[in-house]
Amino acid sequence: MRKVIFILIAAVTLYFAGMYKSLSLMVMFFAELVLCLVMFAISIVLSRKIDACFLNDMSGAVVNTPQGIRICVKNNSIIPINKAKLKLKFKYSDGKKKVKKLYFSAAPRSTEVISFFVTAPYCGLLNMRLTKVYAYDLLSLFSFPKRARSVLDLNILPNTLPISINNASMLSPESAYDLELSYDTSGYSSEIRHLREYRDGDQIKHIHWNQTARTQQVYVKEFEQESGGSIAVYVLLVTRDKITLPRKSAFYETLYAVISGLLTKFSSVKLFTKNYINNIDIGFTVKNTDELNEAFFEVYKLPVKKLKKKDSKPEILSTGALSFDFDLSLKCDGKLLFKFSEKDHNEQIALNSFDISFGS
Repeated sequence: MRKVIFILIAAVTLYFAGMYKSLSLMVMFFAELVLCLVMFAISIVLSRKIDACFLNDMSGAVVNTPQGIRICVKNNSIIPINKAKLKLKFKYSDGKKKVKKLYFSAAPRSTEVISFFVTAPYCGLLNMRLTKVYAYDLLSLFSFPKRARSVLDLNILPNTLPISINNASMLSPESAYDLELSYDTSGYSSEIRHLREYRDGDQIKHIHWNQTARTQQVYVKEFEQESGGSIAVYVLLVTRDKITLPRKSAFYETLYAVISGLLTKFSSVKLFTKNYINNIDIGFTVKNTDELNEAFFEVYKLPVKKLKKKDSKPEILSTGALSFDFDLSLKCDGKLLFKFSEKDHNEQIALNSFDISFGS
């Protein structure tokens, strides 16, 4: 806008200088023209003296929660920058690019940190690229771009409650998936670990009647097997449906809730999936939330394969193993436990509990 106003002023000056044949107005017009050229040259010089980059190349965030992003900006010139601009591009793995512009100022020979917030609507890997830095002249008439190559991968994690899973101790940690797997079953025993207050989903046969009678409060026996052992979960990244960002986000959120629920019953979860593009089997051992987040960072990088009509959908035939596919179907021992909805999966996670019992 300032550039347009400056050009209009110069044009008006030239018009009246010619109409009235005024030497002073003509001198003013040439002064304005020289000033314009000087400001253009200053913008070029300043753009070569400014640098910008993300302070880190990877960060974690939670879906629909503001996440602070920091960018380091350096002005290496002896001239202050009254106005500068950063151009950033945001893109999910298969989404459309979005552009954001940030304006700032910088003192001579200074290093500053610019902060802003990003709220990601979907789970997954959000790629952020700092593509260009623009430096304006002292009058903010012209800007000259400088290419920037800084990249930040933002891992957007789910924000869901763990799914309540009952009788999970009855699951058998045996599996086959064209892999030679070794499971830790050392946590299983018949010894009583300790007594605790009754919770919804506990079996009546585990009630400790003597302690209940003495305290007038229901207590149950907790066995070593209830907090030990491991369970296999197979993630099938294939579908016949359309692959969209909302479906991906619903898939990640539901899978996260399933594994979080299992971690309350087992000491570890063996998470297995496959890169169907490169035909590579991938496995993770998850024992806590931090390891679960790290596993999801890797799962986000895996592509979802779109099946053709002639392609058969892979099935997991492992005894006692859970499987979860991109169609939001949770299965155990090959039997469908629940099929989640893309739109209502968060409500379904909060309202449903799953009674999984085999071998009894």
